[in-house]
Amino acid sequence: MTTMTRALPEKSPIAVKPAGLLLAKPSFGTLLLAVIVLISGLSVIYVADLNRRLFMDLQATEGTQNQLRIEWGKLLLEQSTWSTQARVQSIAQQRLGMQAPTSTQIIKNS
Repeated sequence: MTTMTRALPEKSPIAVKPAGLLLAKPSFGTLLLAVIVLISGLSVIYVADLNRRLFMDLQATEGTQNQLRIEWGKLLLEQSTWSTQARVQSIAQQRLGMQAPTSTQIIKNS
């Protein structure tokens, strides 16, 4: 032993302990903190995975939305094609036998 270790009392807080006994018994606060850190780490992993899955769902939904907008545009174009004045008049004349009235057939209300 060195003279320094002989001068310190054995129950002194700075007493030199043998090298194999440096680990202290963990306190309740230390264990609680370790559990909280572990739960926090698992929560971060869960939220990151949830964020990734929700982003993939968002991308799929936006893709579906784009396809529906394209289909809606095609349907509007088709509707405008089917409802043109010339087409309606042609169908009225051919299928229904309708004709525009002459000026003598028009009755004016006074």
